[in-house]
Amino acid sequence: MQTHIRTRLPNTAWSKIRIVFGVTLLLSCHSFPAFAIGNLPASECRPELIESPRLVKAKGSKSGVNKVAGKVSKFDPCHSSVSFKNPASKSPPLIILLHGGGGAKDVAAIDQAFLNMGMATLSFDAFKMNGFKKTPFINNWARQRMIWSISLGAYKWALKQSHYPVGDVYIYGISNGATVTTNLAGLTKPGRIKGFIAEGTSNGGAGMGLPNTLKNPLLMVYLSLCQKAPQRIATSSMRPMECQLRLKTRQSKSII
Repeated sequence: MQTHIRTRLPNTAWSKIRIVFGVTLLLSCHSFPAFAIGNLPASECRPELIESPRLVKAKGSKSGVNKVAGKVSKFDPCHSSVSFKNPASKSPPLIILLHGGGGAKDVAAIDQAFLNMGMATLSFDAFKMNGFKKTPFINNWARQRMIWSISLGAYKWALKQSHYPVGDVYIYGISNGATVTTNLAGLTKPGRIKGFIAEGTSNGGAGMGLPNTLKNPLLMVYLSLCQKAPQRIATSSMRPMECQLRLKTRQSKSII
């Protein structure tokens, strides 16, 4: 069953989030304190969670696309690709950003947009955390496998850490990151994450697929339903608030 987005979250919370999709980054761009989580005490670092998977050609592939073989990394808050930005307000809401196939640059603009709204942001590059200096030519499943593994550790770290007090925690993902976000919304125990935002799932969920039911509030942005905009907003794929945003609130078994 589908319901309006205001039924599961406070109106003010969703209203703030929706502003991102209607405000151009050409206005009100301010500088905020930013620092990598690598500045945490050494006791917080988890280098033992970093793996070195290898690329192998996907069976039957004629285009030369690869897949990832071996164990993939989990979240190390001290890794150089991890970024934490804080608007310097007391206990701001935190949003964790999951990139797509292009790596961390996919969420660079939306990172700043959320920051301008007064939200703290946490992002990482799943490919670099797995030892790939450049974005590897791999299939959707391989991309999502790396993003998934690290995102699990990222949100669990965010919930338990005490160095940077934050309020409610949200997760946003684009493309492959949106597919991962949607699956997290279907599998995460309710109450841990305040809300999930998925923008443009990868080819309708290509890779790990999409859950049949959801346990948490999920805001999905379907670009095919959006009106054309005269200029680009926040990221190359974003559109103004004419977009029809829907929230699915079906029930599913929580396993995370």
